[in-house]
This record gives sequence, structure tokens and C-alpha cells, in this order.
Amino acid sequence: GDLSRLCFLHSCSEMLLASWMRWITTVLTVGFLCFSKAQKFDGKAVYSRSQELHEGYMLYWTLDTEAQLIHIGIEVAAQGWVGFGISEVGGMKGADIFYFETETGVVVDTYATAYAQPMVDDCQDWVFRSGGVQDGKLYLEVSREFDTGDTQDWKLVDDTGTNGHRFIAAWGDSVSFGYHGTDNRDSGKIHFFGAEPPVDQLQTIKDLPGVEFRDILYENWTIPDVTTKYHDVCWNVQELMGLESADEAYHVVAFEPILNPADWKYMHHVTISGSTEVSDSRVKHEGFCKRKAHGDGALVMAWAGEKSSIILPSQAGIRILGEGWRSFGVQTHFNNPAHHNNLKANSGIRVWYTKTLRPMDVGVMQIGDPGVVLSYWENVEMEGGWHSVHTNCPSKFTNQFVVPEVTVFARFMHMHLVGERFEARLKRGGELVRVDSTEVYDGLKSGGFDPMSTGPGFKVKKGDTFEVDCYYRVPQGQNVKFGQGTEDEMCIDFLWYYPKQPIKGAEACVIHGSNEGEYLGRKTHANASETGRVFGLSPPHCTEPPTNPAVNVVQGSGASGWR
Repeated sequence: GDLSRLCFLHSCSEMLLASWMRWITTVLTVGFLCFSKAQKFDGKAVYSRSQELHEGYMLYWTLDTEAQLIHIGIEVAAQGWVGFGISEVGGMKGADIFYFETETGVVVDTYATAYAQPMVDDCQDWVFRSGGVQDGKLYLEVSREFDTGDTQDWKLVDDTGTNGHRFIAAWGDSVSFGYHGTDNRDSGKIHFFGAEPPVDQLQTIKDLPGVEFRDILYENWTIPDVTTKYHDVCWNVQELMGLESADEAYHVVAFEPILNPADWKYMHHVTISGSTEVSDSRVKHEGFCKRKAHGDGALVMAWAGEKSSIILPSQAGIRILGEGWRSFGVQTHFNNPAHHNNLKANSGIRVWYTKTLRPMDVGVMQIGDPGVVLSYWENVEMEGGWHSVHTNCPSKFTNQFVVPEVTVFARFMHMHLVGERFEARLKRGGELVRVDSTEVYDGLKSGGFDPMSTGPGFKVKKGDTFEVDCYYRVPQGQNVKFGQGTEDEMCIDFLWYYPKQPIKGAEACVIHGSNEGEYLGRKTHANASETGRVFGLSPPHCTEPPTNPAVNVVQGSGASGWR
């Protein structure tokens, strides 16, 4: 087709919205960057940063911090269309997406609050600059403000020192934007801000002198053809690490997922718990693991289905052997809802450790309902509709600190499949100190969530209290209770911190337990807006409908099966 018709310049008047002043500012800042037929797209020459999101899919970008704009270029091995989005948890649910079709030559700004075809934004905030097909590859150039003021968009924030933005990407050769299947898609993390090139934290760990690793793999273990299976294996840490003595302490400094493409999608999440008791050897007796490493021990690590590694801060490590953990209980939650058979698990976790001890040990506090007490003591059951449960962890918990304050550097907000929103509040002397939340939780994509707001860490002081609220949407005609199964629900917030403190009860603020956690009750809600959610719900800032012809597509929930 004629590339000139794809340029933004000829259609400014057609795309004018009530917020036209922002558009004009964007266009003037972007400049006249449309390519002519004689010019070839060259992302490396035009943009300051890049990342390969998938084999054959390159994302380029430049940040204009003065004008608060991001300019994006995409080159992908496709002929028909391409999509890119920022997603809070990393899946379609809760994603802010734009897509481009070569047939229509327009960019469409959309959002999704479920696994369904994205809905078109009331405000079309992406400025199209150029796009088309060259040398068998689709290319696209767009720009947008960091903060559009649109509740159907995610704000682009400085992600320096955080775990980064989560992205989703998809592409296809069909004429129109459609279901991409399982091969033409990907997701992961990206840092738009910060150092260039980004620091490879795992490689930094590997380059340290004296750092070694051992793998905890499943070694062709058969995944049962059932929806939910918790598989437990106990490890003697000394034998796992191949060390001659158990008396000398080491520090674990990183956990790296080893993912086999054939089986890792069935791993909903993996936890490693520690015990100071010594198991005889590698023990596959599940009752032993649950009793010793899980029931009597404390959480060490939790992995929730992402490709990225877990890197501990340079000043702290997880102590093993010596006075540290002598046994590991590795529990994997396998999720096989389609009941596929003849599946073999060969994925696992690589443990990086060093003999050079760091200044502090890492601990893990657990708040909310870490004992899953709501499943038996309170016997909470939720019928169809919106619900929330509320818990409190009193000052008795943090008054066990032997130091004035600790630093929380990571967290793991955990619910299951009907979980919709998670909010945790830290209070000091009755006054609110901070709020961390996930606006659109996605239990299908991930077993847990570490919000970007955690950043490089925050302080918890002696005497502080925690409040945790979990929100759920139960399908009509169903009842959901709390428990261990995939179809059950949970409400737990895991906080990784340093230096480790002598908190009793495996550092868990269990409801009705020794640390006197409290259940404050359950509420029902008429709709999502009553849960405090904003994304995709509140009226956007646009006062006029977009005139972009692409928004005339159907805005329904779409066909099932979208991912």
C-alpha cells in the first residue's frame, strides 16, 4: 500500500479530541518523522534504547523527560498486525494495549480487564507516526505521554531501582487484529528508565568470586492429570550443595528459574521453605516435607511463573547451614486444568550461593491469612458476586524486633483464581504510612505479585501494624471457599526483609495464632468500583468520542480463549 497514507500528519484534524492541546504538544515534540518510500526503518539509528521481547520482535524507544513523552518503534516478523501493552501483573487481564493493522493503517488504543478481546479506549492517546511493511517485516512508530490522565491507561513511571514494567506483546499475519494463539505472543519485564544498557543483575552475581550453584530439578517427574497437585520434596542442604561440613554457614544470593518449554506452564508457583532440622537425605515423602519443612519451618523463596530471577540485595543473604537452614522443603503447585496426561516435569530452580557471608540475613514476614485460617476456623465461603476479606496484624508482631527498623525489599501478594484486587497498608502509631496494592490481580497469569511500588525497599519500624484487604469476584452460580486447592482462595502477603528478626511462629502473623493476627470480617460489594479499583472503571478525561475510524470495531467482551 501507499505508505504516505499511513503517516499521522495528514489526519490531525480528524483525530482532534477535547484534549487537542495535548495532541498538538505531542506532534510538535515528535516532529515530522514519517518515512517516505525511499527511507528504510532503522530502529537502532533512531532510538536510544531497545530490547528484544521475543525472537523476531524488537522494541525501540526514546524518552523525552522534558516533554514527558515516550517514542516507540517496533519491528516484528509479521505482515498483518502487531500489538504491545503494559500490564500490571503481566497478562491480558489489566493490560493497557495498542495495536496496529497494516491493512487499515491506524493505531488503536485499547484496554482489557479480563481474558477477552480488548475494549477500545474512550481516549485515543497514542500518536501514530509511521508504519507499514518493509523487507518482509512490519514496523511501527508511535508516541504517547507518560501520564495521559486516562483511567484506561497505565501511567509510565520511572522504574529505576524497581522490578520494572511488565509487558505483553502479540503479532500476526492476518489482515485484522485477532487471536494470536500460543506461539505469536510473549510477556516479561522491561525497564524503560534507568541505566543503558540495563544492568544484568544475575550476571553480576555470577561474576562474583566464590559464587556457585546447585539445581533443584524435577528429573522427568510425571505431572498428574488432575487440576491441582502440590508436589513436595525435601532436601538435605548439605547434600544438595555437595559440601563436606554442615557447620560452616553460607549465604544464598539468588534463585534462577530453569524452565523447560514443555512443562513450566503447568507450574503455577514454587515455594522453598527452610528448617533447622536435618533430613536424612533427599526425601520424597510428602508428609515429612509438609510437617518438617513447611509446618515447622519458614518460607525462604516463592516463584510465581515469571522468567526473571530472584536477586537478593547486596547487603543480605539467606543463611544456610551453620545456624541457618539445614533442610529445604520444595513445594510445587502444578496446575493442569485440561487434565493432560503423559506430561513430564524437568524444570526447577537454580540456587546461587557463596561462602562469603554478607552483613545481614534475610527473613520473610507473612501477613494477611498465612495459616489459611479462613478455611477452617472462620469457615469463610463466598457465593457469586464481589467480596472482600479484611485482616489486621497488631504491633505485637513487630514489637519482637531487636532492632529499631528493618528494610522490606520484595513482597509476594498471593491470591488464587477469583482474586481481583489486593491492598496492604502499613500504619505507625495509628497513622497511615504507605499503601501497596495490585489494581487488577491475575491469578491465572501468576501465583503472586510484587508491585512496582516496593521499589528499592521501604522501612518497617518496631511497633508498626499491617492491614491486608483481599477482593474477589466469584462467578454467578458458584461458591468459593478458602483452602489449598487452585479452585480455593487465599489472602497472604509475604514480605522479604533484612536483617532477619527472631519473630516466633515462623515469622507468620497467623489469625488467632501466637502473634495474634485478627480477622476483621468479610464484606460484599455491588461492583468493582466499590473495591477501590480505578483502572478501566472511572470516567476517562475525554469529553468527546474519538474520531479515529478504527474505534468503530465491536467493543464487547470478545470471543473466549483470548490471551
